[in-house]
Amino acid sequence: MRRAVFVLMGVLLMSATMVGFLTRISFSDFASDPSRLNNLPYIAAPYSVAEERRFTGSSKKHDDSWLIEQSELIVHIRFNGERKYYAKSFLSSVEVAGVYKGSVERSESDIMIYEPLGVYQLTDHRAVVGEGAYLLGGTLMRSGAEYVLFLKHAPARMDVPKGYVLLESPLAKLPVSRSCPYRLLGEGEVVSMSETAKVDLLVASEDDFRNYDSRCLALLSQLVDD
Repeated sequence: MRRAVFVLMGVLLMSATMVGFLTRISFSDFASDPSRLNNLPYIAAPYSVAEERRFTGSSKKHDDSWLIEQSELIVHIRFNGERKYYAKSFLSSVEVAGVYKGSVERSESDIMIYEPLGVYQLTDHRAVVGEGAYLLGGTLMRSGAEYVLFLKHAPARMDVPKGYVLLESPLAKLPVSRSCPYRLLGEGEVVSMSETAKVDLLVASEDDFRNYDSRCLALLSQLVDD
């Protein structure tokens, strides 16, 4: 059933491109007040090893070092709770607490992060759908929480100074806390945006979370060792 949800997401997104069945929109009311999104359903395929392998087309053991190699900026940040719905994503202001790769000007203690969740108009209702780094169980950064982010500069067309996008991996946003809050997402279960506000990941099983958590720890250790 989880696979069916994942496949459904793919079909919907393909339909949006091919025939316009699903239209992604920037709603002015959401842009001015993101809290209006709280009651919208969040359509997500929970993180699992199997789904990630299907998505990447690889059956090999994960090697997450590519995140370090391909990032233009790797930073330790704190999310201050300020965000808006902009350019078909959530644009979140974060405070830079440390830099592992790349550089941030001293005057740029805050940078802007595009979190890849978009609002879609389905046939009879609106829904929020994750893409890129948030495709598999990703949730918005929690207010007051700290993360390590693997980033690239946002394309110029987005027209936001100090704007960055996450690399396309479930590990592009690593919780710094060793007590990462998560939620199991049952077969066919759909949650509201408000229900995701206190967790950093939606997962298919406890084993999948342990896999995710161990990969996070290994990647963080690699950054410290380097």
